[in-house]
Amino acid sequence: MLKKTTILLFGSLILLNVGCTNDADEDGLTLAQEAELGTDDTKADTDGDGLTDLEEVEFGSNPTLVDTDDDGLNDKGEYTAKSNPAMPDTDMDGFLDGEEVDADSDPLHHHSYPFDGLSKGMWPDRSAAAEANALFGTGWGEGKVMPNIELIDQFDVAFNLHQLYGYYILLDFSAGWCGPCRNAATHAQELFEDLRDVGFMVVHVLLDTNSQGQAPDSTFLQSWQDDYELTFPVCAEKEHRTNTQHTINAGLGGWSIPFMVLLTDEMVIDSAYGSQVNGVPSEEVIKERVLELVAEEEE
Repeated sequence: MLKKTTILLFGSLILLNVGCTNDADEDGLTLAQEAELGTDDTKADTDGDGLTDLEEVEFGSNPTLVDTDDDGLNDKGEYTAKSNPAMPDTDMDGFLDGEEVDADSDPLHHHSYPFDGLSKGMWPDRSAAAEANALFGTGWGEGKVMPNIELIDQFDVAFNLHQLYGYYILLDFSAGWCGPCRNAATHAQELFEDLRDVGFMVVHVLLDTNSQGQAPDSTFLQSWQDDYELTFPVCAEKEHRTNTQHTINAGLGGWSIPFMVLLTDEMVIDSAYGSQVNGVPSEEVIKERVLELVAEEEE
């Protein structure tokens, strides 16, 4: 009886303790839950990140880690930004959530990214999103999904067209020796800045240097960027003129440059332009078309 009484008394004591301190730190989690999670049952906010342990459990973050996904934005910051605490790059644009918040861009939408990094070659990279959506090229004509093009940018870094999946892209095929190409380049940055907030990106693909038939290197690409104060990719094809020839053969560019190809945010070839359209500068027509595409997407 004594043993049984002792057990009962011990049991009563435990029950009493559970009744009084089952949630000693008043964070909304029971002692059993705290033990299972590995949290400190004497601290409402085990990791000291500004969220209670229960708030973290409900939010999907780890209450024992200040920054669950190690993206430079602590879990309280993720909660405030409404970003995914278990996904370092919530909008899959190639920039960590912490980088985006520090740059005052939106970690929830890939159209918003740190614009200040563009001049240093920090381009958006949606390769993971393209892969997740099984993106693949279907052809070179209007209405087809543009195949991936392997390029080298002005910083001598590999750059693939499909990494810009989710943006409206203007591919401008030009050359250093081409006067009309250089004239068009003087308006390119203004067009880019006017539309980049809606997810617009320009990519200059230079066919030649100032000498016809000579493939451009990164030095020439840099000089083109500097001459026109461009903050978007200025590239050369990894295989000189290979994909350019495909676009010409498909009738997108005719046989003169510059020619420009506009892609939708799904990489579909929408339309092609020369330096003018019925006497109107192409930039004006392109801007109007991009805004139409954006409006269609929002409907």
